[in-house]
Amino acid sequence: MTDHLRSDDFDDTEFSGEPAIIAAPWSTKAAFWLWLTEALIAVINGVLVLVFGPTLAAGLDPDLAATTAGVAIGFGILLIVAALFRALCAVYVLRGRTWAKYTLTILGVIGVGSALTQVTTAPGTTIASVLVTIAAIVFLYLPDSNAYFRRISEERLAGKARG
Repeated sequence: MTDHLRSDDFDDTEFSGEPAIIAAPWSTKAAFWLWLTEALIAVINGVLVLVFGPTLAAGLDPDLAATTAGVAIGFGILLIVAALFRALCAVYVLRGRTWAKYTLTILGVIGVGSALTQVTTAPGTTIASVLVTIAAIVFLYLPDSNAYFRRISEERLAGKARG
């Protein structure tokens, strides 16, 4: 069974009638804000790569410099797009969507693993990003967050069964 986007997927209230920012437990709200913080750090990193990557490549052999600048620009754009996707997933986490919880967990683990290999290039933002990501993942799996995701899933399934 596929889950297609419906107009109520973009409604800002959950089944309780409250906005998700009020209905969600504190640990889910903390995870939401931590994921937004992590996305902001990633956007800053992406902008830095876009601005300084081509500049650093300018001192290289001209053929190599053009390739390196192109790779830096592509990587900077990828960082920004991936950060925006994680921010979007964070909104759906706040709304209790389990797919977003698991998506952010997978992306977070991959991000932490790859960031640990890059600690020497940008230690400040890398360490901040790793710590924020680990904390965000932990908050997603605390008991009250798990109960919230379970309740929202059950209510969505019950709503589908009714109509």
